[in-house]
Amino acid sequence: MVKKLAVAFLLVVSIGLVGCGRSSEFGVVDLAKVESEAAQLKSIREEGIKELGNLQKEMEKALKNKSGDAKTKIIEDYRARAQVVQGNMANRMRNQLDGVVHQVAQKHGLGAVLAKEAVPDGGTDLTAEVLEALK
Repeated sequence: MVKKLAVAFLLVVSIGLVGCGRSSEFGVVDLAKVESEAAQLKSIREEGIKELGNLQKEMEKALKNKSGDAKTKIIEDYRARAQVVQGNMANRMRNQLDGVVHQVAQKHGLGAVLAKEAVPDGGTDLTAEVLEALK
């Protein structure tokens, strides 16, 4: 999920900021650090994990005394519901992160923001400011 979030983050922020034509300067953000330390993202993740746990309990209750096709159908239904929860969680995290990164980049007049892991050298490190904004 982190890789999908990182790719989506890079595409949205880079396209959005480069399209503005502001600057050829770029920023970098340590996505792993932000995801592991940002309180707002942790909160979203915890809510999603709690919801997935509740789904698991519901599924286990629904599966009691079921077998064969009925059991398979219940599992497929709950698997689909879990995917929706995971997708919603990823979207909320991405939207939260994109908004903050965009604001920080604009403040610095940067034309793009990339994942720090993908940039061998250069760029203005925005990680600390992004973490501060996501408290």
